[in-house]
Amino acid sequence: MNKLKNNARILLIIIVAAFVIVPIVSILLSKTIGIHEGMSDYDMAGKNVSMDRINMTDVNFKNKNGDNVTGTDGDYLYCIGGVIACEDSEETLVADTTGATYTDDNGETHNSYSTSCTNSSNTVCTNNYVSTTSDNSVTFVDSNDSQTSLYGPSDDKFSGFLGPYKNTPLKINDSYVYLYDSANGAFSSEANSACHLYGDCPSEDASESESDKKSESDEKSESDEKSESDKKSESDKKSESTASYTSSQSIKCLADNGAKAGDPLCCGQDGVVQNTKYNCPSEYPYCIGYKCGESWGKCTKTSA
Repeated sequence: MNKLKNNARILLIIIVAAFVIVPIVSILLSKTIGIHEGMSDYDMAGKNVSMDRINMTDVNFKNKNGDNVTGTDGDYLYCIGGVIACEDSEETLVADTTGATYTDDNGETHNSYSTSCTNSSNTVCTNNYVSTTSDNSVTFVDSNDSQTSLYGPSDDKFSGFLGPYKNTPLKINDSYVYLYDSANGAFSSEANSACHLYGDCPSEDASESESDKKSESDEKSESDEKSESDKKSESDKKSESTASYTSSQSIKCLADNGAKAGDPLCCGQDGVVQNTKYNCPSEYPYCIGYKCGESWGKCTKTSA
């Protein structure tokens, strides 16, 4: 009998743990580390998580607005997810005089370098997403859908670097990125998917879903408009460029024909081409009307 009671007690503890304790712990962890429902784990396999940096003390550069400024003591540019090398491959990197390495908030060790190599050629940041953007930046969207952009200098020679910062601007924990809050002197608890850091977040799917939602009245209007167009005489037909636009309505796009990964999106929109799936074909090479997060562009024979 006592053995039966003990087994029943153990079973009751397991049930309480599964349905009460585990959910409570999950909620507390969510509030503590900032991960919320709707943010899925990002595959970090093969991703470069290095955060090597260069010392910008007394170094002249152009900030994100193009203004000439000079770095102050403790200012560093960070090559996050990239590789620091010498512009002249024959030269060698020079260690930062204040310390050849530093330790980040996760206890990981990274390298610190001078801005110049052994024979005064520049250090460069290569092979990261930031270096492919038109404004040398990366934008994060956290678990509350708040956007935060980090920028680097606007000088071409500092392409790929973010900063300058006196503190490490972010930390990477597994699939998530946490940004440093300089106002509070600590890292934010809000999580940002690491996909933003590598420029391969699945954003186009949401855009496609919104643009494909048409009401019944919109479809009827489009059908009526086409019927009226068919009734026009040869002399009333539109010019060749307008006809080209009409004949290519079904071709959705984000960029012109020939755009490569890393090139700017069309139509003055922020961001860069991630893949060429939605480039216009050669017969309709120009993409017009694209609005990020609102509507697809349409491919035409002539530019707008």
